[in-house]
Amino acid sequence: MEFEKEIGVVTNFHPKTGIAGIKLNDEIKIGDTVVFQDENTLFEQKIESMQVVYNDVEMAEAGQSVRIKVKNEVKENAKVYKPIK
Repeated sequence: MEFEKEIGVVTNFHPKTGIAGIKLNDEIKIGDTVVFQDENTLFEQKIESMQVVYNDVEMAEAGQSVRIKVKNEVKENAKVYKPIK
């Protein structure tokens, strides 16, 4: 799988809720597809909802921290990418 660019890094993951915290270094929006990758994990998913400071948002910018519900467990420091279409 080829990646367009790294857009963030996972800062934390809550297994009970399946929510990952991500520090962004590029913008993302609802509907974007992203890829999560660490040493043991590689999966792709579409962003269906996102929060910044517990408020639902449609888009988030570089420098912001977001919370996203993920379909698989992901570890701290996993990289988040946008795939090449």
